Amino acid sequence: MARRAAAATTQLILALLRKIKKPLSAYDILSRLADDGIKSPPTVYRALEQLQEKHEVHKLAGLNAFVACDHRHGGKNCDHSHAIGFAICRSCGAVAELAHASLDTALSELSQKSGYQFGDTVIEMYGMCQGCKR
Repeated sequence: MARRAAAATTQLILALLRKIKKPLSAYDILSRLADDGIKSPPTVYRALEQLQEKHEVHKLAGLNAFVACDHRHGGKNCDHSHAIGFAICRSCGAVAELAHASLDTALSELSQKSGYQFGDTVIEMYGMCQGCKR
């Protein structure tokens, strides 16, 4: 029964992040889902951790917030074995998930030059979205 409740909580959080399409902190998620019976921060953090492990949610460290994964291949979540970037609008908070082979190539070259072996790479870029530039 507890597993079913945890799975339901995880799906509620994922549905919320997909609907909102903007970064939300764990406490924002908690307040928005309180009426659905989610009352405890550890419950939200556990669900977010599971969603991150499945590559369905990303944490934006600079904002201490989470967004639903928007990078899909063939209808399935990407395995994220490559670098990923996020363009974040300073004005409205919109987020665009970005991936490109040239980013992987550039980071591979940097890795070789620096002698560092990179693991998961998440790049957060801040600016203005198309709508806010107008």
